[in-house]
Amino acid sequence: MSSDQTPHIKPVNGTNYSTWKACPTAAGDDQDKWDVKADKATARIKLAMLKIQELCSQQFTLASLDNELICMAMFHALPPEYLHFTSSLLLLSSLDKATIKSAFMAKDINREPRAEVSGTSGDSALAAGSARTCGCSPNL
Repeated sequence: MSSDQTPHIKPVNGTNYSTWKACPTAAGDDQDKWDVKADKATARIKLAMLKIQELCSQQFTLASLDNELICMAMFHALPPEYLHFTSSLLLLSSLDKATIKSAFMAKDINREPRAEVSGTSGDSALAAGSARTCGCSPNL
């Protein structure tokens, strides 16, 4: 370094100037080591990417990823009291927006109170059961 480049650097027995001179040469000597490390890292990254691609099926596309993200967002938007409902939905063989939406609608319909039937509920159930419109034997 020239003296005009080091006005704010105080020499300590002249050793820091020699350190400044040694640093560029040391960096140049180690450049080959860095290249080897970078090559090894690049090879490891490529190998990891190949393993990830092998895990994905050929049918995996951005559209299927979008569908999965929509499903996750729908689950995440539900309040905590729907925890058991969401865990039962995860057991389905296929999850898509239409399936989840229909399950949500069915859940809401099932949560609504049922309309009152005239008479006692037991009487109306017996009357409906005694109609025998199915054609089966009355002894069953």
